[in-house]
Amino acid sequence: GGTTATYTDPTGSYQSHTFTEPGSFIVEGEPGTVDYLVVGGGGSGGDAVLASSNGGGGGAGGLLTGTSFAVNVQSYSITVGDGGTGGGPTNTESGSPSIFSTITAQGGGGGGYNKNATGNPAQNGGSGGGSSSHNTVDGYGNGNREVGTAFAVPTQGNNGGTGTGDSPSWGSGGGGGAGGAGGNASSTVSGAGGIGVNNGYRYGPPTSDHPSAGDIGYGGGGGGTTSGSSGAEPPTAGVPYGGGVGVYNNTGTNGVDGKGGGGGGGSGYPTASPGGSGGS
Repeated sequence: GGTTATYTDPTGSYQSHTFTEPGSFIVEGEPGTVDYLVVGGGGSGGDAVLASSNGGGGGAGGLLTGTSFAVNVQSYSITVGDGGTGGGPTNTESGSPSIFSTITAQGGGGGGYNKNATGNPAQNGGSGGGSSSHNTVDGYGNGNREVGTAFAVPTQGNNGGTGTGDSPSWGSGGGGGAGGAGGNASSTVSGAGGIGVNNGYRYGPPTSDHPSAGDIGYGGGGGGTTSGSSGAEPPTAGVPYGGGVGVYNNTGTNGVDGKGGGGGGGSGYPTASPGGSGGS
């Protein structure tokens, strides 16, 4: 099932099965073991509902990986989590879980958004969403949570970053990533999306005849954004791992499908802009 690739590394020969949409992984012949990488859908960036306020970056989908996982002779249904949709009626949307057998990678939490003077907090998830610029006290989302709840789950992500109401940036926090927390905003710079994780299970290590193989980054958090021109080039730690960025004076960019990246936060200057969608 899925898209297959074969490769050899120093530990042996492998065939990978990659699912970027729902399908079935079918084990035939006899039981065995697999190595696995499961990534949930990323959360959307928060909208800038009010001018001169800024939405937080979306949290990356939770990331779980392991080796020697026992499989039986049967068909395993694969669920691929969708990313949260940016600019929705609730102004932020968390991603959906991805599931293989007993392994569930939670969706990322949506970024915080500003609908009133104090802002609305970011959501919890595999990685938490970043705080909006006007919700600086407990406004970030927590990682390692069942998406949208306070229930703890196995370690799979990190917290979002905090925003600030200080001028000239009114910066928002970055969404959490699979490999690190979202960055906190300062008075001049928005928070970076949290760094993700590299994993080579799909294609193996790069070789002379297969240079495009090797580690691929997954689970990058979406970047926050600012209302001040000094923050026009926000930090982009999560970008190589699929995270979107917050763009000064514009809509946040989307997280990358197939990597579970969080969407970038929406900028509120000079007019309110929506956050980007999360990646599946």
